Amino acid sequence: MVESKYISETSLSYRKDYGQFFTPSSIAQLMAKWVMKDNPKTILDPAFGLGIFYDEIEKIESQQQIQFIGYEIDKRILTYLNPKGNKKNLKIINSDYLEAKVTTFDGIICNPPYMRFQKFLKRHAVLPKIEEKIGKKLIGYSNIASVFLVKALKELNFNGRLAFIMPFEFFNTGYGKEIKKSLLENNLLKQIILFSNEKDIFPDAITTVCILLCQKNYKYDSIRITSISNEDEIKKYKRN
Repeated sequence: MVESKYISETSLSYRKDYGQFFTPSSIAQLMAKWVMKDNPKTILDPAFGLGIFYDEIEKIESQQQIQFIGYEIDKRILTYLNPKGNKKNLKIINSDYLEAKVTTFDGIICNPPYMRFQKFLKRHAVLPKIEEKIGKKLIGYSNIASVFLVKALKELNFNGRLAFIMPFEFFNTGYGKEIKKSLLENNLLKQIILFSNEKDIFPDAITTVCILLCQKNYKYDSIRITSISNEDEIKKYKRN
């Protein structure tokens, strides 16, 4: 398995420098199912990694019509992708998603890097550019994952769907309040998936995580909160 090979050949310190931890296939399937519900034509993964989300979306029958764009800053991890990178409907861009121009997509799916913004060495040069692109001040944002989410929401087409893995702590932080306000005022957030026995599902996670499922239809819906404790419950959820 590519993931096992990558982990065995890559030091933990290197993976921490890039904020990498990997998404279990069962979770990727769950997220892909949400993003694919309205037959998107274009899908973005802002942190492509080893391509688990592309793999799961590729298994869905309608995927032949999709153009999938993936951003990945780490050159080393991309060497593990061949021949995946030769797929006609897949374009992988080896650059920092946060520095990319703002465009639009029907679906966005992501497990963003997990590192404090203070460890992002280019933050002083990049932050003003990001703020200009998305029209939002990001001072005080302490985790790169939150910046990925804010930019991704800006790029989501009307009626588009987004699935993001996020550190749950952001709900209780100052910068998280601004994100929550935007999610609620615009009726974007449709569901939060929590993990009550997290280490069994995300053994490599360095913080408590949750999944945000959003849709940019601006329609008010009661936000559904789901708690999952094991793989059997994930399978049951996917059948619903």
